[in-house]
Amino acid sequence: LKMTSKLYLHNLRKFGLKIPETVIASTKDDLENLTEKLDFPIVCKGALKDSYIAEDRMDLHIYFKKIDELLHGGQGNVIFQEFIKGDFYCTTGVADKDSRLLRCLAMKKLGVDFKGSTWCGFTVKNNILREMTEKFIEITGWIGPFELEFICDSQGNYWLFEINPRLPAYIYLAAATGQNIPDALVKLAEGRIIKKDFSYDTDMAFTRLTEEVVYPKRYIDSLNKNGKVQEDAMPDKKCKTIKTFYGLLADKDDDKAAILYQSKTVSYRQLKEKINERCDELKNTIRKKDKVIIRSDETPNTIISIYALDRLGAVIIPVNPLATEKEIQTIINDLKADVIISKKNIKRITDDTIGNLPEDACMIFYTSGTTGKPKGIVHTKESIMNPCLEEGKAYGIDESDIIGGTPSLSSTYGFGAFAIIPFMSGASVSLYPYATSLNNFIEVIETIDTHKITVFFSIPTAYRLMVSMLSMLDKYNLNSLRLLITAGEPLGISLHKNLKQILPHADVLEHLGCTESFHAILSNTPENMKAGSIGKEMPFYKVRIFDNAGKECPPMVKGRLAYEGSSGKYIREKEDNGWKYTGDIAYMDENGYFWFVSRYDDLIKTAGYLISPHEIECALMDSQAVSEAAVIGVPDPIINQRIKAFVVLNNHFEPKDNQLDKSLLKSLKLQLPEYKIPSELVFVDSIPKNKRGKVLRNRLS
Repeated sequence: LKMTSKLYLHNLRKFGLKIPETVIASTKDDLENLTEKLDFPIVCKGALKDSYIAEDRMDLHIYFKKIDELLHGGQGNVIFQEFIKGDFYCTTGVADKDSRLLRCLAMKKLGVDFKGSTWCGFTVKNNILREMTEKFIEITGWIGPFELEFICDSQGNYWLFEINPRLPAYIYLAAATGQNIPDALVKLAEGRIIKKDFSYDTDMAFTRLTEEVVYPKRYIDSLNKNGKVQEDAMPDKKCKTIKTFYGLLADKDDDKAAILYQSKTVSYRQLKEKINERCDELKNTIRKKDKVIIRSDETPNTIISIYALDRLGAVIIPVNPLATEKEIQTIINDLKADVIISKKNIKRITDDTIGNLPEDACMIFYTSGTTGKPKGIVHTKESIMNPCLEEGKAYGIDESDIIGGTPSLSSTYGFGAFAIIPFMSGASVSLYPYATSLNNFIEVIETIDTHKITVFFSIPTAYRLMVSMLSMLDKYNLNSLRLLITAGEPLGISLHKNLKQILPHADVLEHLGCTESFHAILSNTPENMKAGSIGKEMPFYKVRIFDNAGKECPPMVKGRLAYEGSSGKYIREKEDNGWKYTGDIAYMDENGYFWFVSRYDDLIKTAGYLISPHEIECALMDSQAVSEAAVIGVPDPIINQRIKAFVVLNNHFEPKDNQLDKSLLKSLKLQLPEYKIPSELVFVDSIPKNKRGKVLRNRLS
C-alpha cells in the first residue's frame, strides 16, 4: 500500500473520508480511558464473531467480561467505534496493479429476523458510494479484491467504518446480477487486461441463511428498513408488485419531502397521515369496486384522494380539470360510473353498482381522442407498476431526485411521472397546476429553480417555450436539471439541439408510449441515447414494425409500430394477448433504435406518395423564424391531396413580410424533394391542440 505497511481507518480522515471515531485496544489497560474518547452507544468488534453494541457502562462491563481471556492471552486487538445510526451499505470489487477500480457493486443491507442468524440486502446504484470507493482505492494504492462497509446517516453523510481485504461470501450472488468480480480477479492474476465495467442489475435481493429455513417470498418483497413486513405491501396473486398504492410509501424516510407544492412541503409521514384521514372521510361513501370519477388537478389533494380511494378498493377514473360537463357525462354514460368527486363535493350517481369491469381493475384512463371519440383503458396494478418500475430504473431515478413537469395527473404520462415513479423510488415530486402550465411557462421555470427539480417530464410544446425564453433564463438557475424527458409528439433534432445548447448538463430523452401501455414502450436512456430517435425497447415490451400484410419489416423499412407486453385493455375488450398497434408509422435502424415517421392517420397521400407531415414540420422549424408548424393534406382533384403548412412565427418576425414565405419555401427545397414541398404556407397565431398538447389536425383547414 502507498501509505504504510498497515492501514488504519483513522488515517483516511485527512483525505476527506468520513470515519467514525475509533479506539483500538490490545490490553486491559487500553480499556481504562475508553469512555473519555467515545460516547455511548459504542460498537465493539474484533474479538468475538459478531459486533456488539454497548448502550451504557453496564453493557460495556458485560462485554469486557466476555473478552477478558482474549485480551489477557494477547490474542489480538479489540476495536471500539463510535456508533453511527443510519442505513447500512457495502461495496465490493477489485482494483488492478495500478490501483484502478475495474469492478464495483453496491448493496444496501437490511436486517432480517426469521430463524437463526440471517441477513438480506439488495443491489443499488449509488454514485456517492462509487466515488468514495474510487477515492479509497486511489489514496491507499489498493491492489486486488475488497469489501468496504458504510453507514449513511440521517443527514445523508456516508461513513466508511470497515475495510475487508477480501471478497465477501455473497460475491457469487453478485455474479448473478451481471457483475462477475471473481472472474475479473482471475484474469488480472493471469496478467490479462480488462476494461472497467460497473454494470449490474439493481433491486436484486441477496439473502444469506445460516440455518435451513422455509418462508414465503412475499416477506423479502416487502421488507422495510427494520426488516418488518408492511401489511399493505403484501403482494397478491394478480399483482406482481403491491396490493395498494399506499404500499409504495411503506419503507420510505418519513421525514423526507414527498410532495413540493408552491411554498408547501408534505413529508412522507404527513402524506401517509393525510391518506389515512381521507380514507376515514370517504369510507362511509365509497364502496369496494365503485367506479369513481375524480377531477384531477395537480395538487397534493389529488394524490391523497386517489391513494385513499385505491386503499378503499375503488376503481379510479381521473379526468382532466379542464374537462367540460358534456365530456364528463360521456364518461359517466360509458362506464356506468357510481361516484364523482370534485374539489367541493362528493356525489353518488347511483346506488346500483354495475360490475362491468375485470376483477383486478384498478384505474381507467381515457385516450386523448385526437382521431375520434376518447376510449377508456382499464389498467391493473401490474400494468401500472411494471412499466413505472422499469422506467425509473432506466432513468436512474433515486431518493435524491426531485421530479417535476407539465403533464396532467389525469393522463397516464402525468400520473406515472408524478404519482408512482417518485414514491416508488423514494424521491420527491414537485407539482405545478397543469391547467396554467403552458400559459404561464415562466412560472414553471421559476418552480424548477425554486424546488431544484432534477428530472423534468413534459412535451415538445413546453420545451419550445423553454427555448424561446432563453433570454429570461439567465436570471434562473436550472443547473439542477439532469434529465429532460419528452413524449406526446415528436421533439425533432432541431429542438433537441436547442435544448442541449441552453442546458448542456441535462440529457434529453425522447420516448414513446400510449394510454394502453401506461408509460414508455420505447425510450432513450442516459446509457443509450440517439438524438431524434424514440429510443430502444423498454423491459416488459417487445416492439416490432409490420407492413400492411402483417409481415415484420427489416431494419430501415417503414411500417406500422406494434408492441407486445404489459398493457391495459379497452372497456368491454375481449381477451387479446397479441400485438397491439399504436397507430404510428416508424422504422427501426440497424442498432435497435426506433424512429418515428408519422401517425398513420396523419400521412399525406399525394401524387402516389405517402408523406409524413412530421418530416416537413421539422424542416420548417429548422428556420430561426419558425416557432411551431403543423402540416396537413387538403383535397385535390388531380393529385388526391396537396400539402398545406401552418406556421407560427417567433418574435421579431412579421407575417406581413412578403419575402418570408418565399424564403421558407426556398430553405425547404434545400432539405426536401420537390414532391414534399407545401403548395401553401399560412401564418397563424397558434396551432390548435387538445388538453394534452397534441395537435388537432382536423381543426386545420
